[in-house]
Amino acid sequence: YEGDIATTLTDEQNRILRSIITAPDYFLLWGPPGTGKTSQMLHHLVRHLLNNSGESLLLVAYTNRAVDEICESIERITNADGTIFKDYLRIGSRYGVDPAFEDQLLQLKSQQVNKRAELKALVQNTRVFVGTVASVGGKHELFELKQFDRIIVDEASQILEPLLAGLLPRASRTLLIGDHRQLPAVVQQRTADTKVYDAQLQGIGLKNLSTSLFERLYLTAQQEGWSWAYDQLSHQGRMHQDIMAFPARAFYDQQLQILPEGIPHRLTQLHELSLVPATAPLDETLSKNRLVFLPTQPDHTHADPKVNGFEADLMVKLIQAFTRLYAATELPLQAGDIGIITPYRAQIAHIRRCLRTANLPADDYQVD
Repeated sequence: YEGDIATTLTDEQNRILRSIITAPDYFLLWGPPGTGKTSQMLHHLVRHLLNNSGESLLLVAYTNRAVDEICESIERITNADGTIFKDYLRIGSRYGVDPAFEDQLLQLKSQQVNKRAELKALVQNTRVFVGTVASVGGKHELFELKQFDRIIVDEASQILEPLLAGLLPRASRTLLIGDHRQLPAVVQQRTADTKVYDAQLQGIGLKNLSTSLFERLYLTAQQEGWSWAYDQLSHQGRMHQDIMAFPARAFYDQQLQILPEGIPHRLTQLHELSLVPATAPLDETLSKNRLVFLPTQPDHTHADPKVNGFEADLMVKLIQAFTRLYAATELPLQAGDIGIITPYRAQIAHIRRCLRTANLPADDYQVD
């Protein structure tokens, strides 16, 4: 296949999409954070296949949240008459679906037909199906009615081999999209319990049962030099260059870059900090650096070891400092501009209490 899939994509993205479309059986796409795995690559692949082939597609992911993102991505496709593409069916329960995509559920649409022949026609005439691996894997009757040409698995690095073993043979072509450095499979067993000792299994790269199918196949393809079966996106549009430097060095062997020249958003990724003059040490640190480490001491005053009052107090001071620094700029802080990430629910609750004590509206800040 020659030519660009979309003029809005980078040369790298177009090149990789051409490889995906023409791959004989499977392709592995490694996408570091912000490289457009779902918003760009999946979107334009589905759009291109709908317009230039007769393929039926099955799109799956591990979580309902990820499937919501798939739905959002394909609903940005426009039909020839300018309307939003809605000709797809979602497998699953309404309880796990974002209300915006609830009307696409097969469960609901099947209630609107009165004859089995109508339901059969609905399934056979719809070219795009989406759902979680678990919900699709349990719908054996779907595969009795529908033959898929290509299966696309998003966030595939989260999924262990047994969950995909019965699904991938359902189509002649497969695309696995993932990032084993960012979203590996979550396994609770100890490493000693998941280690593989069988020599033949080790020979195909299956050295540990906690490794996802995506990671095993990717590392095997790299080792064997099967360049037609894998590739890695390297241009990300989510992070400023200064913030990107750490993950690029620590996780991606410097194979992570800002957007290439010629794309306007690249200038944002190079933008210098321009804040009001700092009057306090914390303000000065924040005004000069986009990525900062601020140490805090252990907190032995709380009975719950998952709560650290010093870190929670620091969150309040950071919010107050950022508010001061951005107050005189063209973009003063608004509700929702600041997010706080913490590992434990107990610490979430404690941070929110500290925000309220400091007369900061807790709902203005995403704490998760």
